[in-house]
Amino acid sequence: MVTKKEIYKTESIFSEDYDWDWLKNKIKGNVKINEKTNCWEWKGKLDPTGYARFQYKRQRWHAHRASFVVHNGKIPPFTMICHKCHIRHCVNPEHLYAGSHADNMRDMREAGRAFRGDKEYYKAHPELCKKGEECNFSKLTKNQVIMIKELYKLVPNCCSIGKFTGINRKTISDILNKISWSHLDG
Repeated sequence: MVTKKEIYKTESIFSEDYDWDWLKNKIKGNVKINEKTNCWEWKGKLDPTGYARFQYKRQRWHAHRASFVVHNGKIPPFTMICHKCHIRHCVNPEHLYAGSHADNMRDMREAGRAFRGDKEYYKAHPELCKKGEECNFSKLTKNQVIMIKELYKLVPNCCSIGKFTGINRKTISDILNKISWSHLDG
């Protein structure tokens, strides 16, 4: 077993004066075990990319990294903590391993997540994806999108609709081609 002194030498956020029992209980108290995958799914806050986060002693922690350290000891230098299960909010120490950036990229390619961005992740976890007006960067309302779709039935020309509504032609095209606002029917 690795001593606490060895643990905190590897990472600045892991310090000897931390309450390691509290951290272990924090992790165990915020998980729901998925019977199918045996993943310890984090019930607490997730960051925008789907990783489990929590705050302790005024510092934000990635829960999977904390779980790895609490259960396995120090994180080797120049490594990242990777998920064997490919579930970003899983904190099961059996599903975590220390690997290089190259290991992580190879793992991502083999899992079919390479070059697709976060869209594939959000397809697997739609509850994490905000849609329509819930998105922080949304400039249109649901009613405006419905109006655009109705106008297109009358005037099938994005430029004309754009001039009439003051909305960019590309935005209108993306709505009609279900690139954006695809969750709305009509």
